[in-house]
Amino acid sequence: MHACAAMPDAAESDLYSLAEIAAAADVADAVVLDLAARGHLALVGPIPDAAPMHALVAGPAAIAAVRA
Repeated sequence: MHACAAMPDAAESDLYSLAEIAAAADVADAVVLDLAARGHLALVGPIPDAAPMHALVAGPAAIAAVRA
């Protein structure tokens, strides 16, 4: 398991990009993008074609993903 970078406690209104989640979890972008594409990471809106790592996740789901 990777050592996790610190992510602050998230309020319901906080949003984090897939890139931020990957960095905080110390995993490759492809890992987080795959989780989102398979529906295992709930997104706020669709994955943008031009910049998929800019897709957003609500704070509590992002924190849970980093801690998993």
